[in-house]
Amino acid sequence: MFLIITRDTMFFTAMKNILSKGNVVHIQNEEEIDVMLHQNAFVIIDTLMNNVFHSNFLTQIERLKPVHVIIFSPFNIKRCLGKVPVTFVPRTITIIDFVALINGSYCSVPEAAVSLSRKQHQVSELHCESNDNGRYSGETENIAKNVLLP
Repeated sequence: MFLIITRDTMFFTAMKNILSKGNVVHIQNEEEIDVMLHQNAFVIIDTLMNNVFHSNFLTQIERLKPVHVIIFSPFNIKRCLGKVPVTFVPRTITIIDFVALINGSYCSVPEAAVSLSRKQHQVSELHCESNDNGRYSGETENIAKNVLLP
């Protein structure tokens, strides 16, 4: 079973078409997660306009004990889900590499240039929300490169 956590219906539709081999569930709110039904699922998180890192969403995901979590994000967040295996990928990943990643094969996903702790991510996220400029990921990368990381 695949849980796709996103508010972007086009992203969900694309994931559903790519993951046609299994049961694909669209999750938009934490209330839609059923800890018993979705236990041991493969979780895919789209972070664009989707605050999962500093909410109960993250706790719910951890309680699922997912097999693996793939997070679409322009940067890494260290130990964001404790011991759950997590892979961060850019939104520009090729379909071939994404399918290889899903199947557990080797793929050449580039490492993000920026890696933040959960607290650093929370601070940068609050800064971006207060600016309300719509350039969240680019702004967060700039903050990380210029302020949080030496």
